[in-house]
Amino acid sequence: MKVLDAGHKYLLKCNGLKPDACSIELVFFKDPKIHEIGYDGTTIQEVLRACIDRVKFFDLNCSDNTMKITDDLLNHLRSALALLEKRHIDRWVQLGYLIEDIELNGANDHFIPNKSLYLKNTEKDTSHE
Repeated sequence: MKVLDAGHKYLLKCNGLKPDACSIELVFFKDPKIHEIGYDGTTIQEVLRACIDRVKFFDLNCSDNTMKITDDLLNHLRSALALLEKRHIDRWVQLGYLIEDIELNGANDHFIPNKSLYLKNTEKDTSHE
């Protein structure tokens, strides 16, 4: 793994017949309102969802002991996903949104404030926060 932009862009090695001939870029969302340069990307939560799906695939033709390890791994990945979502929700609450106004955004499976409140509150001055 090579870091291209700390916290946001990574170049991942491939496995396979010609691993040196392959690499995959993993890009996380970088908000241009916070950083000088921004770009579209995914979230850690989305990557964890993919990892959970991949780990579920491991149990095909495995021993009971290996299946127990897989179950433990799935529980840890799910806990990490839940903690990241809790952290994300807590940040919205710290910005003054009420917990009951935060909902799951179907477009990207990420929790955000109710759209009408979000649009209204993005206009307020947050320079003191």
